[in-house]
Amino acid sequence: MERENTSWTIGEKIDELFETRTFFYLHNFERAKEEALQVEPSSPLLAQEKRVLLARINVALGNYEEVIQNCHDDDPIDKVVKWYALYMKNPSERPHILQQVSDLIASNPTGLDQLLIAYMLVHHGNYPQALELLQHHPTLETAALEVEVLLKMNRIDLAKILTERLNQLEGDAVLTHLTTAWVYLAQGSYREAEYIFSELSERHGSSDMLLNGLATAYLGQGKYQESDNILQELISKNPNYAPALVNCIITSCHLSKPQEQIEAYRKQLKRVAPDCFWLKELETFEQSCSHL
Repeated sequence: MERENTSWTIGEKIDELFETRTFFYLHNFERAKEEALQVEPSSPLLAQEKRVLLARINVALGNYEEVIQNCHDDDPIDKVVKWYALYMKNPSERPHILQQVSDLIASNPTGLDQLLIAYMLVHHGNYPQALELLQHHPTLETAALEVEVLLKMNRIDLAKILTERLNQLEGDAVLTHLTTAWVYLAQGSYREAEYIFSELSERHGSSDMLLNGLATAYLGQGKYQESDNILQELISKNPNYAPALVNCIITSCHLSKPQEQIEAYRKQLKRVAPDCFWLKELETFEQSCSHL
């Protein structure tokens, strides 16, 4: 299978951060960091983009203090990066941090500020506000995030329309492939989603997200043992990956695994992701059933 081009060329400009972005989007954060550290930016703008992308990678890796300490309060973008790191680090402080960025939201930020603020809004469940912000300065990444938000809002129809537009404009982009796979999962086209996750893994190497996506596609097709095989491999390497723990619970129920094993997955999920929406929905459903 042929490998994708290692850079995008737009006019005379080459995206020197192409490989870094690719591994970041695929949630292969360690590899993304390695790639970023090898890049020697050819312009101040690219240096800034590298710095912000490296900060996002470190936040994803849980290196919050490293990001916070490297931020300068007199730099507007650094200020947003710091808020983003603090937001992800301290769940109890999130409402306060969102209040801090409210003035920036009112000023219609663009570029890197816009993206980081939008991610905080999405994480907090402020979907309409996030969508409004993302539409101010559209890019491939903002469009992909917009599709993610639409899926969270159960607007598969709108997500599908936007994904079709992305395929027309940026059909070879990794983010387009990922976005298409999420839409396939949402609309029940599990075989098509399986193909995309498998192809991305073959091209770029596996990651927790890609493995879990493939397991989800198998689960949707009723291939419970295949799904479980992947999930067991995944959680043996990363037992704190919440999306995989959700799928472990579902797959274990289909395979009639011991209740003790299922409860162990639930306890682990509650420990690593106490605000997990799926878990709260499950608990609400169980409580309603107990009153019947």
